[in-house]
Parts: sequence; C-alpha cells; structure tokens
Amino acid sequence: VHYDQCRHICELLGTTKSSEAAMLLQKMGAAMRAQGRLQEAVSTYQRALRKFEESGTMEGVHAAIVRRHLAMALGDLGDYEGANLELSNPLRFSSGVMLAGADALRSLGDLRWAAGDLTGAAECYERVLKVTDAHRLCDGPEPAAILWRIARVECARGQFRSAAERLERADSMFRSSGTDRTHEAAKAKTQLGVARLEQGHIDQALQCFLAAQDVFKAHGMSTCLDAAEIQARLGQAYFLKGALDSAEVQLTEAWDAHEAAGATRRPQAAEILRLQGDLERQRGSFQGALEKYDQAAEVFRDTGCCGNNSAIVALIHKGDVLFQQGSLASAMAVLQEAWQNCHEHQLDRTPLGADVLRRKGNIYRYRDEDEQALTVLFRAQGLYAVAGMEQTRDAAETLRLIANVRYQQGEHSAALAGYESAAATFRTLGMWESLAGADLQREIAAVLMKLGDCAGARAKLDEAWATHSRIGTTSSFEAAALLRHSARMDLFLGDGVAAALKIREARGLHDVLGTKRSSEFASLCLLDGEVAKETGHSEEAAGYFEEAHAIFESLDMSGSRCAMKARKGIKDEAMRSFKSIEDRMFDRSALLRIMQRIGVDLTSEQLDSILARASGQGARPHEAFLTWVYEGPPGELRQACCPAGRRETFFLVSGLSGARVSGMRLGYPEVPDLGAFRADSRPLPFPEGLKV
Repeated sequence: VHYDQCRHICELLGTTKSSEAAMLLQKMGAAMRAQGRLQEAVSTYQRALRKFEESGTMEGVHAAIVRRHLAMALGDLGDYEGANLELSNPLRFSSGVMLAGADALRSLGDLRWAAGDLTGAAECYERVLKVTDAHRLCDGPEPAAILWRIARVECARGQFRSAAERLERADSMFRSSGTDRTHEAAKAKTQLGVARLEQGHIDQALQCFLAAQDVFKAHGMSTCLDAAEIQARLGQAYFLKGALDSAEVQLTEAWDAHEAAGATRRPQAAEILRLQGDLERQRGSFQGALEKYDQAAEVFRDTGCCGNNSAIVALIHKGDVLFQQGSLASAMAVLQEAWQNCHEHQLDRTPLGADVLRRKGNIYRYRDEDEQALTVLFRAQGLYAVAGMEQTRDAAETLRLIANVRYQQGEHSAALAGYESAAATFRTLGMWESLAGADLQREIAAVLMKLGDCAGARAKLDEAWATHSRIGTTSSFEAAALLRHSARMDLFLGDGVAAALKIREARGLHDVLGTKRSSEFASLCLLDGEVAKETGHSEEAAGYFEEAHAIFESLDMSGSRCAMKARKGIKDEAMRSFKSIEDRMFDRSALLRIMQRIGVDLTSEQLDSILARASGQGARPHEAFLTWVYEGPPGELRQACCPAGRRETFFLVSGLSGARVSGMRLGYPEVPDLGAFRADSRPLPFPEGLKV
C-alpha cells in the first residue's frame, strides 16, 4: 500500500520514467512475490525494466537488481530457462566484490539448487561468502543467509550432522544481530527443522517449523510460497508421526497456495504432490498414490530437475507402491532409474543412495536371493553410519529388513534381536505409534511365534492392530498383512473359524487396494489353502494353492520358498484325493468315481481305453489315467478333457513335474516334451519307483 502511494506521488511529480520510479516498482514486485502473487510480481518487474530502458540505464546496478528479482520470480514459477537468462546480466558484477553481484550469485545458487545441481549451488554460495568476508560482514545476517543455504546442500548430500551445526550457527547469528524475526531467519529455521527431521528428531523438527511459520504469519506472509513450503514440511512431520489428518490439512493448504500463485509447475509443488502421494499410499489408495507420483515426476522432468533429491524420492516411493502391488520387475526398474539419477548427480554414496539400496535389498529378499539382499542391505547400513544416521528411521528400517532375511534363513533369535534394535530406535524417535511401528510389531509377533512364545506373539498382534485403529490405517496394505498373521495365529491355536473370518477381511482389503497380484496376497492364498485343508475342504485347498502359485510365478518368484510351499500344497491335496481309493478294481464304476472326484469328463471310448490299459499293466485305475494323460491322446483333446490346473496336479502326483504345463516350470528333472508323443504311440512304461 505504501509503495502504491509512492507511485502515485511519482505520477503527480512527473517522474514516472526515472530510475527511482523503476526501483519503486521493483520493491512493489518484491512485496507481491512475498505474498505469493507471482504473475503480478513478474509483470511489475518487467515494467521496471522498461523504465530503465527508457531512461538509458539498463546496464546499471539497479537494473541488475531488478533482473535478479525477476529471475527469482521466474524460478518460483518453474521457468528456469528464463530465470537463468535474466541472471546473465547481473552476474557480470560477481567478478568483483560488489554486494549486488553477490546477491546475483546467491540467486544463481538457489536456481542451481532447485534444479538439483548441488555442486554448482555450493560453488555459488562459497563465492558469496568470500564477498561477505571482504565487506567484513562475518557475523551479520548476510553470511547467515549463505550458511543456511550451504547447510541445505549438505542435507541433500546426507551430511546432516555438519548441516545441523552450521544451521545452529546461522540461527545464532540471526539472533545476535536482532534479525531472527526476518524472512531469511525463518527459512534458516525451516532448514534446521529439515535436518532434525532427517536425523529422526520429529518433535524438534516440528518446533522449528512452527517457529518459522509464526514469523511468516506475523509479517502477513502466510500465503507466500516460502510459507507454503513450511506447511509442506509440517505435513511431512505429522505424516511421520502418524497424524494423517493433520498432515492432510497442511499439504492441502500448501498446494492451494501454489495454485493461487500459479506456481504448480515448480519443484517445490512437485514435492507437495509427492507427499500427497505418500499420504494416499498410507491410507491404502495405491492408484491415487501412483497418480500423484507420476504428476510429480512430470513436473520434475518439465523443469529439468530430475536430479533433485525430491525427484529421486518420488521415484523411490513409486517403486514402493509397485512393490506392494506385486509388480517386482517394474519396481526394480523404477529403483534402477532412481539409482542411475543418484549416480549421475554424485548421490550414490549418500543416505539417498542408501534409501535406493535398501529397497533393492528388500526385492532381493522377496525373491529369496538372501546373500544378494544382505550384501546390498549392509552397504546401505554403512552409508547411513557414515552420515551419522544410525539412530534414524531409515537406519531402523534397514535393521528390520536384515532381520527379515535372518528370519527367512531360520535364524530366529538373530531376527528378534534385529527387530528389537529397530523397535528401540522407533521408540526413541517417537515413531512407535505409526504405520511403520505397527508393521514392526507384526514382524516381532511372527518371530515370537516361531520361538514358541504364543502369548507374546498374540500381545504384539493386538498391540499392532490397536495402533492401526488409533492412527486410522485399518484399511492399509500393512493392515491386510497384519490380518493374515493374526489369522495364522488363530489357525495355530485351532480356531479355524476366526482365521477364516480374518482371511475374508484381508481379501476384501486387497480387492479394494488393487493388490491381488502381490506376494502378500499370494501368501494370504497359501494360508487360505491351509485353513481349507484343516477343515477338510480339499478341493478348495487345491484351488487356493494353485492361485498362490500362479501369482508367485507371475512375479518371477517360482523358485521362492513360498512358491515351493504352494507346490507342496497342490501335491499334498492331489495325493489326498487319490489315496482314498485303495482298491485295485478295474471296472468302469471305480474309474468314474475317480473322474468325478477330480472333475474330468471322459467319453465312453476313453474310459474303455484307460480300463484296458490298467488291466494290461496291472495298475490302479488312477495310475492308468495318469499314463493316459502323459502319453496322449492328441494335445487338443487332452486339453479339453483335462483343465490346465488339473493337469498340473496330475503331473505333480505322477512325479512328471519337469514337464512345462500351463507355462509353469517346477524345477524337477526333465522329462520328454508331451508334444513329442502321438496318440497311437506304444504305451510308455510308468516312471520307475512311482509312489502315489
């Protein structure tokens, strides 16, 4: 308002074309930018430049200052090409020690930071420090503004300990100079909160974010983009604490501020999209999460910021969702892209690189590639240790995954020790009441059950479900996994009815989440088969085992322990069906009973042919039937008579499991290809040593 009054005075005095009037417009533009009115600010800066042009002072210092401010506004809008072009003129002052040139260098560093060029940003900031030293500004707000920016680069590189020390120093400099209630001081406080958050100190981070937010509110700047960034950080902190509703409020308001400013195509807006995707995933909306991650990736690509830390994190989290949906190959491809970006921007030896390695190790674990998994996970653990992040959530997650591998290897005591170490870190960080904390409780319950502590396991499962209820995640993927483990406990204790009810509930969650092709759902099918088996429903059990195996095979996990368990279930149920027939009668009624049991319809001629073969070989009717399947008739007729899933069962029973049936290779010794035999070929001898 005051600047507008000054502009009116200029009009009365007839000095609207002077450099003073142009600088007045620059100040008006700065106020607009602080309020988040970016398009208006850009227009005002451009009007100021036209006045410099009219007065013939475009090459002066004041015009360079306006260009710098215009560049920052364009950067806020995501127009980095235009921003760099505007900075080309002011940067000519940076070769000396003029503060205007230092400001231009600082702005260039900010642009390089936003684009993910950490080295370039750090070089600019170091050059600015030399200028402030030359002007003997060692303890004022000017060097403090550069210190927090250097610390921001250190945070991106995973150097959180040194970054926190530098940020504390900058905060002290702002206080001692009486400028701790300024815009720059609030941004430094925000960055200190980011460092604390990465170190796992969520409550300390919240205090920093709230203090910074209070400064912006006091100056009437609660709608500007820097204030929106604080809201995004608050949303992230609330998210990590499990306060999802509070997180949603902060993220929605941050996005609304970007929309109001017309700044939804900048990296900071993409970061909000990524955090909203995390929130969608936490609540079980995987499709919504993927849409948010893809929107964020599009913004990062359009602004040339694929090397930005947030861009890499968005890829990592997209890989997490694909993994939970069961698309292991797609998840690994996305993680490989994230790793390549880390490598290209020299981030592969940082905690961000460790985050990628941790996820890759988890995929190796699911594929039962235990040694590869441990190699990658130990490497990630080392990177966290180098960065001083041993007591962080990421380090605890790595411990948990290593414990998972130990659990798979049967080293249950070692697994429990790893889980307890991770749990101690979660409690220290105040994250026990979170989705990750609930999932960790589930895993502790599983290992306690293996160690024979059923009471302890049940207590952990109940505690985990209570946590899900308190934080509102009872419809999440993790909740479905918890239901499966709880159902397994019920089955172990002999309560098949309770187990079946929980399995039905878990199936419903997977249906809503769209995760019925995941390994978790396949494990649920396995459990469903076990429950059906225990309750005497053999046909249903075989169907569930076949469903589980089909999923494992589609995930390229046919050699995993779980897939082997599914195959064993198929074989056991098939043998159970045949074992009930102990007679060696060769009449038609006996064979019809077998055919009815396994659901296969044969013509009268086929029945006669099989009975004749059984009589000639001195075999049981079902043995003759298996020989018939193995030997012929022609493929199409055999396919019609024996559904694909059933044929697999027959081969499992007969010991001819090396054959490729329905695209399934089971890893047993090879046998001749079925297609090599004709319907009229001589009867083959039944496999030696066969026992049904």
